[in-house]
Amino acid sequence: MANKVKEIFKVFRMSLWMNFTLLKRYNSNFIFWVIYAAANAILMLLFIPLYSASISAIGTKSIISFILIGAAMLPLLEETVSSVAGEANFELWSGIINYSFTTPVSRYIYFSLNSASEVMISLMIYSPIYLIAIFFAFNYLTPLGLLLSIICFVIGFLGMLQLGFMIGAAMLLFRRVEALESIITLAITFLSGAFIPLQVLPSSVNYAALFVPLTSSLYLVRYYLIGSSLIAPVYLMWMITIGELALFALIAKFIFTAAEKKAEKIGLNYI
Repeated sequence: MANKVKEIFKVFRMSLWMNFTLLKRYNSNFIFWVIYAAANAILMLLFIPLYSASISAIGTKSIISFILIGAAMLPLLEETVSSVAGEANFELWSGIINYSFTTPVSRYIYFSLNSASEVMISLMIYSPIYLIAIFFAFNYLTPLGLLLSIICFVIGFLGMLQLGFMIGAAMLLFRRVEALESIITLAITFLSGAFIPLQVLPSSVNYAALFVPLTSSLYLVRYYLIGSSLIAPVYLMWMITIGELALFALIAKFIFTAAEKKAEKIGLNYI
């Protein structure tokens, strides 16, 4: 068990080093990512009048924090889906997977660790936005709230990770369905509540949004950090957050295993 943990940590460190090295090598790309993160947050702040008019529904006066949490969390976790879906699809299709998996860990762990390393680098890029959000939420913040918000974020990340596996494997099994990722990303963007507060929308929209990946974890993070209202009872939000993770994990395992078997049968380059 100790050796297995050591191997996993070694692969994660390798992945983190590789992604960080690539980031340093292309300084202009890093600068543009920082500019993108800042511009994303600043443009989101243009919604302040809309949010301010809905304070009673949103349940918190920390409007800036409410907006910035969505502005930072949405692209970060969307990137998780795109990263693992794109990598799984490319490496299985191209045959590079033959080289990649001379590592002592499974395909699932390899992709998970690589995606986690990319999220850590993205956290570094988006960290100023989170710090500003926490600064404006300081009066609401408690140690327990901060801990629970981190737990919700991690569960949300793991759920989005499974979604990435599902899309990546589906691209192979169903022959180039990249548009599937675009459709899912579109739904997440507009129904997660990152841009538009779901509290001010009709209840029918809220019910639909509850089953969109990221919505429940994002609202729980806001709830524990700044005390904003939820669109459903807190226990139901937790059940949905954990349930989505479990369901996505089962589906991802099934689809990814099917893709692996097909690749082994007909050849990686022909899938």
